[in-house]
Amino acid sequence: MKSTITFTILYQLVSFFIGLPAALCIILGFRDLIWQFFNEESLKHLHEGDMGLYRNTRLDMYEFLFEETKYEQAFNLLCEVIAYDLSGMDNSEFSDIEEKFRLQLMLKYDFPYSQSNAKLPPAIKQWMANLQARLELSDDALRERLLQQFESISLYRCIFTNAECVDIVMAELIDDADILDTIYHKAEARLRAQLKAI
Repeated sequence: MKSTITFTILYQLVSFFIGLPAALCIILGFRDLIWQFFNEESLKHLHEGDMGLYRNTRLDMYEFLFEETKYEQAFNLLCEVIAYDLSGMDNSEFSDIEEKFRLQLMLKYDFPYSQSNAKLPPAIKQWMANLQARLELSDDALRERLLQQFESISLYRCIFTNAECVDIVMAELIDDADILDTIYHKAEARLRAQLKAI
Protein backbone atom coordinates (compact mmCIF):
# COMPACT_ATOMS: atom_id res chain seq x y z
CA MET A 1 0.00 0.00 0.00
CA LYS A 2 1.49 3.32 -0.95
CA SER A 3 1.17 6.39 1.19
CA THR A 4 -1.78 8.65 0.44
CA ILE A 5 -0.83 11.65 2.53
CA THR A 6 -2.54 14.57 0.86
CA PHE A 7 -0.88 17.81 -0.19
CA THR A 8 -2.70 19.65 2.60
CA ILE A 9 -1.35 17.28 5.23
CA LEU A 10 2.12 17.46 3.69
CA TYR A 11 1.96 21.26 3.81
CA GLN A 12 0.85 21.13 7.46
CA LEU A 13 3.68 18.73 8.26
CA VAL A 14 6.28 20.98 6.66
CA SER A 15 4.88 23.95 8.59
CA PHE A 16 4.99 21.87 11.77
CA PHE A 17 8.61 20.80 11.19
CA ILE A 18 9.81 24.32 10.34
CA GLY A 19 8.86 25.37 13.87
CA LEU A 20 10.99 22.63 15.43
CA PRO A 21 14.72 22.81 16.13
CA ALA A 22 16.74 20.74 13.65
CA ALA A 23 18.38 18.78 16.47
CA LEU A 24 14.96 17.68 17.74
CA CYS A 25 13.98 16.45 14.26
CA ILE A 26 17.13 14.32 14.11
CA ILE A 27 16.71 12.94 17.64
CA LEU A 28 13.04 12.07 17.31
CA GLY A 29 13.17 10.85 13.74
CA PHE A 30 10.96 11.92 10.88
CA ARG A 31 8.29 9.22 11.31
CA ASP A 32 8.02 9.88 15.04
CA LEU A 33 7.38 13.54 14.29
CA ILE A 34 4.72 12.61 11.73
CA TRP A 35 3.06 10.41 14.36
CA GLN A 36 3.18 13.28 16.85
CA PHE A 37 1.57 15.53 14.24
CA PHE A 38 -1.22 12.98 13.66
CA ASN A 39 -1.90 12.78 17.39
CA GLU A 40 -2.07 16.56 17.72
CA GLU A 41 -4.40 16.81 14.73
CA SER A 42 -6.63 14.07 16.17
CA LEU A 43 -6.93 15.86 19.50
CA LYS A 44 -7.66 19.19 17.80
CA HIS A 45 -10.45 17.73 15.63
CA LEU A 46 -11.93 15.80 18.55
CA HIS A 47 -11.92 18.90 20.75
CA GLU A 48 -13.60 20.97 18.02
CA GLY A 49 -16.22 18.31 17.29
CA ASP A 50 -15.01 17.83 13.72
CA MET A 51 -15.60 14.07 13.71
CA GLY A 52 -15.23 13.73 9.94
CA LEU A 53 -11.77 15.32 10.07
CA TYR A 54 -10.92 13.24 13.14
CA ARG A 55 -11.92 10.10 11.24
CA ASN A 56 -9.78 11.11 8.26
CA THR A 57 -6.74 11.70 10.46
CA ARG A 58 -7.23 8.29 12.10
CA LEU A 59 -7.37 6.78 8.60
CA ASP A 60 -4.03 8.44 7.79
CA MET A 61 -2.67 6.90 10.99
CA TYR A 62 -3.97 3.47 9.94
CA GLU A 63 -2.15 3.78 6.61
CA PHE A 64 1.00 4.95 8.38
CA LEU A 65 0.99 1.88 10.66
CA PHE A 66 0.18 -0.45 7.77
CA GLU A 67 3.25 0.85 5.93
CA GLU A 68 5.30 -0.07 8.98
CA THR A 69 3.72 -3.57 8.97
CA LYS A 70 2.24 -2.92 12.42
CA TYR A 71 -0.92 -4.80 11.53
CA GLU A 72 -2.31 -5.22 15.07
CA GLN A 73 -2.23 -1.48 15.72
CA ALA A 74 -3.43 -0.76 12.18
CA PHE A 75 -6.42 -3.07 12.83
CA ASN A 76 -7.35 -1.08 15.93
CA LEU A 77 -7.26 2.22 14.04
CA LEU A 78 -9.24 0.83 11.11
CA CYS A 79 -11.92 -0.29 13.57
CA GLU A 80 -12.06 3.25 14.93
CA VAL A 81 -12.45 4.62 11.39
CA ILE A 82 -15.28 2.15 10.77
CA ALA A 83 -16.98 3.13 14.04
CA TYR A 84 -16.98 6.75 12.91
CA ASP A 85 -18.14 5.81 9.40
CA LEU A 86 -21.14 4.04 10.93
CA SER A 87 -21.82 6.62 13.66
CA GLY A 88 -23.68 9.18 11.59
CA MET A 89 -21.41 11.91 12.98
CA ASP A 90 -19.79 14.61 10.86
CA ASN A 91 -17.97 17.89 11.34
CA SER A 92 -19.41 20.56 13.66
CA GLU A 93 -20.85 17.80 15.83
CA PHE A 94 -20.99 20.04 18.91
CA SER A 95 -22.98 22.79 17.19
CA ASP A 96 -26.28 24.02 18.58
CA ILE A 97 -28.46 21.87 16.33
CA GLU A 98 -31.57 20.62 18.10
CA GLU A 99 -31.67 16.88 18.72
CA LYS A 100 -34.96 16.57 16.85
CA PHE A 101 -33.48 18.18 13.73
CA ARG A 102 -30.31 16.06 14.00
CA LEU A 103 -32.42 12.88 14.15
CA GLN A 104 -34.42 14.05 11.14
CA LEU A 105 -31.18 14.57 9.20
CA MET A 106 -29.89 11.12 10.19
CA LEU A 107 -33.14 9.51 9.08
CA LYS A 108 -33.02 11.37 5.78
CA TYR A 109 -29.38 10.69 4.88
CA ASP A 110 -28.50 7.43 6.61
CA PHE A 111 -31.40 5.19 5.58
CA PRO A 112 -32.13 2.92 3.79
CA TYR A 113 -28.83 1.06 3.42
CA SER A 114 -28.72 1.49 -0.37
CA GLN A 115 -28.77 5.30 -0.01
CA SER A 116 -26.97 5.65 3.32
CA ASN A 117 -24.11 8.02 4.04
CA ALA A 118 -23.32 5.89 7.10
CA LYS A 119 -21.80 2.84 5.50
CA LEU A 120 -18.37 1.47 4.67
CA PRO A 121 -16.54 2.82 1.64
CA PRO A 122 -15.25 0.07 -0.71
CA ALA A 123 -11.60 0.75 0.20
CA ILE A 124 -12.32 0.26 3.91
CA LYS A 125 -13.92 -3.12 3.19
CA GLN A 126 -10.91 -4.12 1.11
CA TRP A 127 -8.45 -3.02 3.80
CA MET A 128 -10.35 -4.93 6.50
CA ALA A 129 -10.31 -8.08 4.35
CA ASN A 130 -6.58 -7.57 3.78
CA LEU A 131 -5.94 -7.20 7.53
CA GLN A 132 -8.03 -10.28 8.27
CA ALA A 133 -5.76 -12.27 5.96
CA ARG A 134 -2.51 -10.74 7.27
CA LEU A 135 -3.53 -11.36 10.89
CA GLU A 136 -4.75 -14.86 9.92
CA LEU A 137 -8.12 -14.35 11.58
CA SER A 138 -10.98 -16.75 10.97
CA ASP A 139 -14.41 -15.16 10.55
CA ASP A 140 -15.24 -16.01 14.18
CA ALA A 141 -11.95 -14.55 15.41
CA LEU A 142 -12.50 -11.42 13.31
CA ARG A 143 -16.01 -11.06 14.70
CA GLU A 144 -14.65 -11.34 18.26
CA ARG A 145 -11.85 -8.82 17.63
CA LEU A 146 -14.25 -6.36 15.98
CA LEU A 147 -16.64 -6.49 18.94
CA GLN A 148 -13.77 -6.03 21.37
CA GLN A 149 -12.57 -2.95 19.48
CA PHE A 150 -16.02 -1.41 19.00
CA GLU A 151 -16.72 -1.82 22.72
CA SER A 152 -13.50 0.05 23.54
CA ILE A 153 -14.44 3.08 21.39
CA SER A 154 -16.46 5.81 23.05
CA LEU A 155 -18.62 7.72 20.57
CA TYR A 156 -20.50 10.94 21.24
CA ARG A 157 -23.38 9.65 19.11
CA CYS A 158 -24.09 6.45 17.21
CA ILE A 159 -26.70 4.90 14.97
CA PHE A 160 -25.88 1.24 15.51
CA THR A 161 -25.10 -0.92 18.52
CA ASN A 162 -21.63 -2.45 18.77
CA ALA A 163 -23.05 -5.86 17.81
CA GLU A 164 -24.76 -4.31 14.78
CA CYS A 165 -21.48 -2.68 13.73
CA VAL A 166 -19.82 -6.10 13.82
CA ASP A 167 -22.66 -7.60 11.78
CA ILE A 168 -22.40 -4.75 9.27
CA VAL A 169 -18.67 -5.30 8.76
CA MET A 170 -19.10 -9.05 8.37
CA ALA A 171 -21.99 -8.57 5.91
CA GLU A 172 -20.04 -5.95 3.95
CA LEU A 173 -17.10 -8.34 3.59
CA ILE A 174 -19.34 -10.86 1.81
CA ASP A 175 -21.58 -8.25 0.12
CA ASP A 176 -24.75 -9.56 1.78
CA ALA A 177 -27.24 -6.78 1.01
CA ASP A 178 -30.14 -8.65 2.67
CA ILE A 179 -28.45 -8.69 6.07
CA LEU A 180 -27.42 -5.06 5.66
CA ASP A 181 -30.97 -4.01 4.73
CA THR A 182 -32.29 -5.79 7.85
CA ILE A 183 -29.76 -4.14 10.19
CA TYR A 184 -30.37 -0.68 8.75
CA HIS A 185 -34.15 -1.14 8.91
CA LYS A 186 -33.91 -2.10 12.59
CA ALA A 187 -31.72 0.93 13.39
CA GLU A 188 -34.03 3.22 11.43
CA ALA A 189 -37.02 2.01 13.45
CA ARG A 190 -35.09 2.69 16.66
CA LEU A 191 -34.26 6.26 15.56
CA ARG A 192 -37.85 6.89 14.49
CA ALA A 193 -39.00 5.84 17.96
CA GLN A 194 -36.47 8.26 19.51
CA LEU A 195 -37.73 11.05 17.28
CA LYS A 196 -41.33 10.33 18.17
CA ALA A 197 -40.48 10.44 21.89
CA ILE A 198 -39.10 14.00 21.61
